[in-house]
Amino acid sequence: MRLKSLYFLVVAASLLEACQPLTTDVCLVNDGCEVSDGPCVPCEPCLPSLPSLPHVPCAPPMACVPPTACVDQQFVHKYGVPVDSGQWMESEKNGKVISTLRDGVVVTQSFAHGRLNGESTYTYPNSEQVEKKEVFCDDVLVSEVRYSCAGDPLFSLEYSAPNVWRETHWYETGHARSIESFERGLLITGEYYTLNNQKDSCIYNGMGERMSRDSWGNFISLDTFHGGELASKTTRHPNGSTFEIIPFAGGQVHGERKSFYPGGDPMAIETWINGQKNGITRIFQNGEKYAEVPFLAGKKNGIERRFRDGSVLTQEITWFDDKMHGPTFTYVGDSVQTDWFYKGRLTTRTNFESFAIPRR
Repeated sequence: MRLKSLYFLVVAASLLEACQPLTTDVCLVNDGCEVSDGPCVPCEPCLPSLPSLPHVPCAPPMACVPPTACVDQQFVHKYGVPVDSGQWMESEKNGKVISTLRDGVVVTQSFAHGRLNGESTYTYPNSEQVEKKEVFCDDVLVSEVRYSCAGDPLFSLEYSAPNVWRETHWYETGHARSIESFERGLLITGEYYTLNNQKDSCIYNGMGERMSRDSWGNFISLDTFHGGELASKTTRHPNGSTFEIIPFAGGQVHGERKSFYPGGDPMAIETWINGQKNGITRIFQNGEKYAEVPFLAGKKNGIERRFRDGSVLTQEITWFDDKMHGPTFTYVGDSVQTDWFYKGRLTTRTNFESFAIPRR
């Protein structure tokens, strides 16, 4: 724990020492937790003097505490002297603003010439324990660390260049869970560890597998990456057998998605296109095909067919826009029973046809 804390302090100190003031207009916090009226102009990269850290990406617009959310606000000059809001404005906003929110969270922000510089902290509600710590350089987010209620780090984010950052996750026990490096939204490298601190998967040059676990070491999924993007995700049943195999492309579910029962028999085979279910979904029971359900843009559209023993047709259901709409045929022996539906409601053929005729 001491080593982790020392590491974060060293990183933050080196970044702040190298940071040079910027001349670009940014959103400033006015008296009373309000944002200035002028639009925010994207800030320029910071830290030009560090060869290993050439740029720091622009932070999103600074989170402002709405006046209605504050129950108390204090201003502290950079020399540690409490001041009122007027003196804070006259001192060019150098020091700290401490805001107590209605939910019990205490937000402490450090400013230099009206811009976020140094640490900003957020406590747990009604507690002195810090839940999140951010480091800023002229309103630019440099790093972020989130902590557990016990004060142990759970997650850290460190920027080193525009669109380049590193994420670290820890288990509740304090051991590293994963260390990942990203560039322009692509996962470049990753190392993943068990609860016993044993590396069990890795990604190199955007290729490999990621064993995803929760903060207590429980398996979530096995993720395969190609070219820095998620290519497939495999989940499991509690007994360890495969539950789902989900294909991805461009960050969306795309391809043939398969699911299985705990015993290994198929449950469903779905066709997905760009994050939406399209085409025929086949549903299975006891290892045999039970139904074929048509989808269009994520909704049931077309004729659903149900089967007995995998091949004997027992029912045909007409769907439109995810509702039963039209005839439903039920086959029993040599007889056929026909029911009519209009936008999901049972009706008669006469009424259906009268409703379906456009009125002038």
